Amino acid sequence: MNKKHLISIILSLIILPLFLIPYLGNLIFAQTTTSQYKGKIGNYPITIEVYKEGKDKIKGRYMYDKVGKWLKLEGKILKNNRVIIYEYDENNKNTGRFIGKIEKGNVLKIEKHINNKTKKYLNVRLPKIVLKVKFKLLLPHDYITNMGFSYNTNINFWLVGAKKCSFSNSNNIDEYCKKYYVQINNKVYGPYDDVEPVIKGTKFYIFFNNTSTYGWKFRKDNQEYIQINDQTYGPYDKAFALDFSENGSRYGWVFLKNSRYYIQLNDKLFADYDYIRDLVISPDGSKTAWVYEYNKKYYVAIVGQTTRVYGPYDWVSKPVFAKNASKYGFVFQDYTKGDFVQINDETYGPYHYIPATPPDLSFSDDGSKYGWVFKSKGKWYIKINEKEYGPYNYIEKHTFKLSSDGSSFAFIFKYSEDFNYYYIQINDQSFGPYLVIDLCNDASKYGWWYMDSQGKEYIRIKDEIYGPYDGAICPTFSNDSSNLGFIFRKDDKNYIQINDKTYGPYDYATFTFTKDNKAYIAYISGNELVIEEVE
Repeated sequence: MNKKHLISIILSLIILPLFLIPYLGNLIFAQTTTSQYKGKIGNYPITIEVYKEGKDKIKGRYMYDKVGKWLKLEGKILKNNRVIIYEYDENNKNTGRFIGKIEKGNVLKIEKHINNKTKKYLNVRLPKIVLKVKFKLLLPHDYITNMGFSYNTNINFWLVGAKKCSFSNSNNIDEYCKKYYVQINNKVYGPYDDVEPVIKGTKFYIFFNNTSTYGWKFRKDNQEYIQINDQTYGPYDKAFALDFSENGSRYGWVFLKNSRYYIQLNDKLFADYDYIRDLVISPDGSKTAWVYEYNKKYYVAIVGQTTRVYGPYDWVSKPVFAKNASKYGFVFQDYTKGDFVQINDETYGPYHYIPATPPDLSFSDDGSKYGWVFKSKGKWYIKINEKEYGPYNYIEKHTFKLSSDGSSFAFIFKYSEDFNYYYIQINDQSFGPYLVIDLCNDASKYGWWYMDSQGKEYIRIKDEIYGPYDGAICPTFSNDSSNLGFIFRKDDKNYIQINDKTYGPYDYATFTFTKDNKAYIAYISGNELVIEEVE
């Protein structure tokens, strides 16, 4: 029996991978989870059980299955990725210790000490150990309305739950009377009369993307408030347009108080107007735009290192930014001349009609490509930079998308406005017909949701078709396009599809791809929320 093999197996299983140490180190409120492994030392089967406790402790035990006696392991993660582990026999006598350090390439260099004598050095290449943590559901709820999580240096999750109101003079529960609560990790906020997460496209956000900043709007006692981390702003007569940059560096909202409109950007009160309609923060946080009204005309303010004001207009759409904020645009109307598109300081038009709520404008990430849909003389066209595509008989409003790299475009169309079936166009290729359809992602990583004539729902990713389902949500791709995922519903249960693997059934579930393209799922199990890394 080779003691060196035993040391290698134990340490290769119980030492946490380098990339997880800073994440797990802050989950001090997570419930302990034990992982059990089966293996062999030579021809002898062994069982090892290990878990992480508190902020930096490693505990576990191992035994030879034939002997059936456990040896205890207790260790600690030190600074600079150093690890020390102690071994104890059945009499709780220390029989040795392991000292190690996790080095580049996820290799642990250790030395075994027995009676203060060094045996020898061992190098162990650590296997991938997936993260799986559990959190208690602390918010009072009859059902969960929304859930999600953020992932940067910590795992943070959020839940919105509703509890039905009951009355002391009646055993009946009013279905329309609810109180709402928000749980952020191990802290509960509420009760509220209503809660509104930030909505971007079809997604709901509490955390400002992959950051530790979170916020939402809530209503209580006929007043409205904004919650940003542990700071409550308000009360306001009205609050709306809560928005944030992708890096979480800037956030803001509009509020009405004493018949005047104001803009709050981070902790600064920025403006005072007769009327403000929209607030938009660029993805990189460098610019902010808002639409305001003065003397019955509309104006657009673009504020960064300098301020640029456009207008007056009879009507104007909500502004749109490219990801790097180098380009911005909006649609405006002149009731006597027609519709126009403004891209930075360049004006295009007039056109007979441009879908503008929301604006049918799309940018590549770097702003080098930009385009929109317009109608002229009864026909539909697409304009990308200085090139026009068309004519088309009918383009479905608000479906035009440029790919993030600007290499391709997509939209949904019908052969005529009265035609019953929809088609999707990806550059010069058409797909269809479909009864109902939704283009989900940019055109270079395209995927879409559709419904057939029987009311069943499907997901299509290029030539791969998933379904039929009772319900499904648009697919999402990882940053490098190597992974895809979506949520679907079948037999009143939720499932998560990550690439070719299906996870579920769950009562409630969601997933995310991190910046380094790893996949994590979160789901409700009993009175716990479970977050785990998946392949």
